[in-house]
Amino acid sequence: RWSECSRTCGEGFQFRTVRCWKMMAPGFDSSVYDELSPSHGKPARAKAAARSGRSQTGL
Repeated sequence: RWSECSRTCGEGFQFRTVRCWKMMAPGFDSSVYDELSPSHGKPARAKAAARSGRSQTGL
């Protein structure tokens, strides 16, 4: 689930938590430290986002 945009107007970022799991045995999974997770095929933790809005100075 992505977070709200980091800015209320213009370009910002959205973030989410990504966890890697390793199947140790059928029915037994364990989380893996981020440093030990392969970077290829891993979902992004941040992405650029943009919000449109009216400037407060134009009122």
